Amino acid sequence: MRSRRIRTLVGVMTAAGLVGLATLAAAQPSADQVLANVGLSADDKQRVLKGEFVTADAKAVSAQGLEKYLPTFHAALLDYPKGMAPEMQENFLWQKSIVDGKPTYALQHTLVVAEGAARAMAQRQYYVSAS
Repeated sequence: MRSRRIRTLVGVMTAAGLVGLATLAAAQPSADQVLANVGLSADDKQRVLKGEFVTADAKAVSAQGLEKYLPTFHAALLDYPKGMAPEMQENFLWQKSIVDGKPTYALQHTLVVAEGAARAMAQRQYYVSAS
């Protein structure tokens, strides 16, 4: 049981580390290009570049970014499991948590992909039982 927790922790830390491994490359878009692709107005772009927060349609921003910069990951999320590509890695494991003093089990699914310099990870938990 302890080794399973250690493997789970190492797996989660590894997956989280992959997200931070994106390296800068000459082909990477500039901040101005990314903000323009999101659909922000010129005024909103300037506000963001000055460090201010602006409100944008998160659904549209997320879909545009994934489809443009991580098309394989975007396809996998929309059409799982058919959309899975061979280079994607996935892992299923059981999680045991104590909720209200009782053991609760959930199935955790982790999906990781690297496309060029970009990395992405999705993780979801499926509630299974409470004893």
